[in-house]
This record gives sequence, structure tokens and C-alpha cells, in this order.
Amino acid sequence: MKLLKRKGLIIALLGILLVFAIPLGINVAHRVTQDRLKAALNAEQAKAYFMIFEDFDRHRQTEYITNKYIAVDLTNVKLPDTAPLIALMQNYCDRHGLTLFLDTSAELIKKGYIYTTSNGSRFVNVSFFKFVDTELTQDTLVTLVSMWSGYADMSGIYTAKRTNNMWEITGGQAALNAEQAKAYFMIFEDFYRRGGGRVAVDLTNVKLPDTALLIKLMQNHFDRYGGTLLLDTFEGLVEKGYIIADRATINGSRFVNVSFFKFVDTELTQDTLVTWSSMRSSYAEKSGTYTVKRTNNVWEITNSNPVGRVLIID
Repeated sequence: MKLLKRKGLIIALLGILLVFAIPLGINVAHRVTQDRLKAALNAEQAKAYFMIFEDFDRHRQTEYITNKYIAVDLTNVKLPDTAPLIALMQNYCDRHGLTLFLDTSAELIKKGYIYTTSNGSRFVNVSFFKFVDTELTQDTLVTLVSMWSGYADMSGIYTAKRTNNMWEITGGQAALNAEQAKAYFMIFEDFYRRGGGRVAVDLTNVKLPDTALLIKLMQNHFDRYGGTLLLDTFEGLVEKGYIIADRATINGSRFVNVSFFKFVDTELTQDTLVTWSSMRSSYAEKSGTYTVKRTNNVWEITNSNPVGRVLIID
């Protein structure tokens, strides 16, 4: 009898345990499933950030920007877990022979990779990327991306959308602006294959939305080969005494230790630049219309008819 009572008690206790254990097990399984779903979504969102990073860095990879350190500030991203993104960027840097830092600008200053001068900040062999997110959902990322390198500074709002589990960058003006700047620089470099002397450039008639990268590329050209870059108009140079205007037009003027370069754009699209370019100094002049086309992300001068002459100075 006692044995039967014990068996009944055990069965009752087991029943009570099952009543609580089954829901508990279901809850645990549900949490595990939810955690896995969140991790999978996080990994997908990390791909969107990486696509933008990769697209942005493609514009850094020119012969003019040779920094071997990449620093990324992720303090303002909405991504819950940045580990998958960091892994993607680390793999990218390993493949391209780069060293990845995860730092803020303040930390880079402490480490000596950035220092301040009277002309602004200087970057010592490092390119610094920063994300500042506006929106992050299951299928959309909107973020402001900035890159500083000492040679080329870029920033712009990127939008990435996911459709059928595929991310696509649907907005990124900074990247397009950077590509277009290369087209202008190719023309400038065609006029000034080496540095030397003082060159004034008038950019008031270019259609490029942001000329900062173009200016950086031209400045780096003179840093490499020597010479001085000025950003000025014809009228500004007259006021400063670099040009003596003998007549009302540029052709009747004398240039005092300066060469004057100017763009006047006709067309600027995603893949085409048409511009009239001219160079004038006291010794020579050259001008003509240039057409530059982009195919497979490579710019090429497809048409140019500059006419030049050497001037005889009395």
C-alpha cells in the first residue's frame, strides 16, 4: 500500500514537472530560434555596410593614395553586433595588403596617425572612414560615409536596399563625384605632366558638385613633382599682381611667374565629361575641347583637340 502511494506521489510530481518543463522548453527553443534569426539578419545587414565600405575604398585605391593603414570608426552605426562587419573588412584588408584599425579620430590623434597643423589635419599613411547612420531596417541602410586620407577627402549619403536577399547600393553621390573628379584630373595632368612653377586653376565653371577631391588630386600632383597650386580666377590674379592686363581680354595680358588653367564644362554625366580646357602663361598657350568617357569604371580621353603655340616675349 505504501509502495503504491509512493508511486502515485512520484507520478504526480513528474506530472507537475512536465507541466512547467514543457512550456519552459518551448520558451528556450523559441529564444534560441529568435537569437539565430537576429544573428542571421545582423550578418545580412553587415553585408550592406561592407558593400558601401568596399565601394568607397575603390576610389581611395589610386596611384595618388598609397596609404597602407585603414582606420574605421563604427561608433555611430546602428548594427547591433559589428563583429561580422569587422570580419568582412579584415578579410578585405588582408587581401589588399592593408592594416585595419578600429579607432576614432581622437584615438588616431593619440597614436600619432593624425596631427593638426595650421592648414588643418594631416594624416600619416592612414585613410580614416566613418559611418554615421540615419536608418537601418531589415532591408534598408541609409548612412553618411566620410573618408579622410590627406590626399583625398570624400563624404556622402549612401542608401543600400535589399531585394530578394540581394543588397544593392541605390544612392551614393560621393562615389560618383569621386569618379568624375578623376576625369577632370586626367585632363589637367595631360596639360601638366610634371610639376614646377606656380599654377592657378579656375574651377568656377565646372559642373562637378564637390571639387574637394579634384583639388586634392591636383595638390598631390604638385607635392610629388614640385610647384605651387593656386585656386583663383583671372580677375583674382589681376588683383594680386600675377597678371598684368594690357588689354581687356586674356590674350592681351602678361603673366608674372604664373600659369593660368581653366575648365569650362559643356556636359557632365555619370560616364561622360565634355569640357573646354585652356592653359595660358607668358611663354605658351594651349586650349581645346576634351571628351572623357568611362567604360567598366575606367576613364579614357576619347577626344581632344588642343591647339597650342609658343609665345615670343619681347
